[in-house]
Amino acid sequence: MPRSKLATPCFDRDAIAKAGYDDIVIMAVTNSTEYPQMKKEADQPVVAGETPIVIF
Repeated sequence: MPRSKLATPCFDRDAIAKAGYDDIVIMAVTNSTEYPQMKKEADQPVVAGETPIVIF
C-alpha cells in the first residue's frame, strides 16, 4: 500500500487553479471497517499541511 508523510501534496494545486478548478477535495473512506485503528478528527476548519483530519 502506498504511504505518504505529513504534508505530502497529493495534487498539484497550481495546475488545478490554472485550469480554473477549485482545489477542494472530498475524502471518502469506504472500507473503514478494515481500519479499526482509524480515528476521524472532529469537523473543523483546516489548514493544508497543518491540520490532521484522519489519524491511523
